[in-house]
Amino acid sequence: MYLEFTKAPNLVGGTTHDGYDTHHLQGKWDDVPVASFMVDQSWGENVLHFYADKRKIKRLGSHRTLSVALNWYGAQGNAVWKFSLAGAREAIGRAKATCRR
Repeated sequence: MYLEFTKAPNLVGGTTHDGYDTHHLQGKWDDVPVASFMVDQSWGENVLHFYADKRKIKRLGSHRTLSVALNWYGAQGNAVWKFSLAGAREAIGRAKATCRR
């Protein structure tokens, strides 16, 4: 799964690998705090990739929003971004139907 931004997030505090960084984020499904989850960001890219297991996929389809706190360079504390999950259930259903073919 991806979290997409209009510009590449300038995150700090992650672990550097060959061509990408890994960050641990805190988030909320609607207003329910979740445990931290790991994202990867290829250098200069405007997307953060995170592994979506069955539990996360179920939550994507059953919640209205996903909020994440990012350790953004220059911010006073974490910057919080809120993503709408409108249409996620339908999109997941279409993807599952396509994969079964």
